[in-house]
Amino acid sequence: MWSVSYVDKSLGQTAHDEFAKLLLDPVDASEDEDIYNHWDIKGVFPDLCGLILRFDVKELKPWSRKHQVFPVELQNVLGEKGWVYGDADCIAYMHPTSFTVVWRSRLVALIEMIMSLDGIDKNMYVTDKRKWMPLGSGSPGHQIYRREKWDRDDRVVMLKAEDMWSISSTRTPKSDDQLTRVKMTEKRSSRKRSKALGDGSEG
Repeated sequence: MWSVSYVDKSLGQTAHDEFAKLLLDPVDASEDEDIYNHWDIKGVFPDLCGLILRFDVKELKPWSRKHQVFPVELQNVLGEKGWVYGDADCIAYMHPTSFTVVWRSRLVALIEMIMSLDGIDKNMYVTDKRKWMPLGSGSPGHQIYRREKWDRDDRVVMLKAEDMWSISSTRTPKSDDQLTRVKMTEKRSSRKRSKALGDGSEG
């Protein structure tokens, strides 16, 4: 299920404009806030809570939709903090007819937890997109992508849809970080056991 809120795409063109129609009293970020603080628009998103929140709005490209992944920028092309470490309260990803909205703090916690469990750091990356794997799958050295051949110092990960949906919410986040950590640890262990059993059966 890709939906959080339905959007009539005939009403506008860009992800920003589409999401603005879902907010009460929307206010655009200034150019500096957009560039340096990494948020696009603020307002009240009724499906989430009654507070004025800042949103960084992203459009899921066809490649991401095809592979059912959500790209997340850890570090930008200049080697500075990526948008996931910006000042937005929430990230809103646009699908063809809907948005997935996630609390940024939950997204950061989940990504850092997976990287810690799999022993990944930002100095481990691939520069060939064909070798790039979602977080929590494949070799730890293949889970971060850098566009080095274009002389860019960025670091991008992609989160599988099932992992993103585990934290996307229309409710105010509660203190469930420990429960999430336990579930993700169990999932990692299960994957490793399955792989070990598979390797053994082939010998």
